[in-house]
Amino acid sequence: MANYSPRGSGELSVKSREVCARVKKGSEKTIRSAFVYFDAATMTLFSPFLNADTLLIPIPRSSLLQPDSVWPGLIISNLLVAHGYGSQISTCLQRARAVPKSSGSYTAALRPSIETQLDSLLVAPEMITHRQITLIDDVLTLGRTSVACALKLREAYPQIEIKLFVLLQTKSLVPDIAQFIEPYVGEIAYNSNTGRALRSG
Repeated sequence: MANYSPRGSGELSVKSREVCARVKKGSEKTIRSAFVYFDAATMTLFSPFLNADTLLIPIPRSSLLQPDSVWPGLIISNLLVAHGYGSQISTCLQRARAVPKSSGSYTAALRPSIETQLDSLLVAPEMITHRQITLIDDVLTLGRTSVACALKLREAYPQIEIKLFVLLQTKSLVPDIAQFIEPYVGEIAYNSNTGRALRSG
């Protein structure tokens, strides 16, 4: 839905970091404000991902879930269903153990690998009859967490189509973002030989 610049100095880049910080803190007010931009054209673009027949599964945070944990992915999922952009929510995808926060790593090499992410996840047994799952997250950077979550779900539900929706996508290869709100559909390619994810866009 929106672009996020981790290091840009322009006005939009600074704004994107402020919004990103609020989203990561679970600000429902900030997350809810994104729905102003869910117009007809945007929802036509996102209809294969967000529709009344889709099961939404929030991507777990890097830490283990506690009773008072803030879970942006679940907050986003709840609001999507409330607006009719998903049929149900499942929290069957969980962390078996915590992994280091990706946001705390300045370079890609220091971020948890797909293998590390994959080994940290579990899928709680659950009967799922939906033909499509859409993973929901707050921020997409390299795509390692998203790929690991999709792979783990694919192990449990090999016949179900899996897609991804995020509120913010990181733009780290440009000095500054030129546009903040930018609904976009792309792909994340996983190379099992190298263990890397390649994000288009």
